[in-house]
Amino acid sequence: MNKEFITQGGTPITAELATDLRNLVFGTAAIPMRAEWLQTSFVFGAPKEELAYGLRSPRNATRGLLSVVQGFVLKYLLFARKTSRVASLTDPLLATADMQREALFCALLEILRTISDKGKVTMVLPSEDEVFVDHSACYFHDSVTEKLYVFTLSPNDELEYFLKRNFKYFTEEETPGTLLFLYSAVLTRSMGK
Repeated sequence: MNKEFITQGGTPITAELATDLRNLVFGTAAIPMRAEWLQTSFVFGAPKEELAYGLRSPRNATRGLLSVVQGFVLKYLLFARKTSRVASLTDPLLATADMQREALFCALLEILRTISDKGKVTMVLPSEDEVFVDHSACYFHDSVTEKLYVFTLSPNDELEYFLKRNFKYFTEEETPGTLLFLYSAVLTRSMGK
């Protein structure tokens, strides 16, 4: 990914925000989080096959988040897709790769727009090498949280463009796509809520 684009408009995460985020999501920042959050992204089964509409959902702590997103994916494939540019006359549950991508994209957009409550959306993306939070007794490095850039976006065109441009961060296998989305959702809703 183009490093210049990632940093453009984003601010490095602060030690306070990284610690608060980890404390809220995982209960503590002082010990390592479970490894599955660092390796689970939004990945579908093989296109045009049985269960092609389904996100791969390992039996681990990420399953709850994946289930929520799966519900929005199904909603899109069954109901909203009729007006989509990838709509076809085939069975909507025998999703093609384009249908899978479009459904996931629309699901993530809808979730973020809904929780933003017409306010700004906060997204996070990892830097390649830069670490913004030092390892300490209060904060144990996890290789993702301490490397985040934080972006504040409008929930309409700005969010859509940003998500399209950075979609691979959420969908490439063995990446922390679910963690990035969870952090983005928590920050968008605000830590207090």
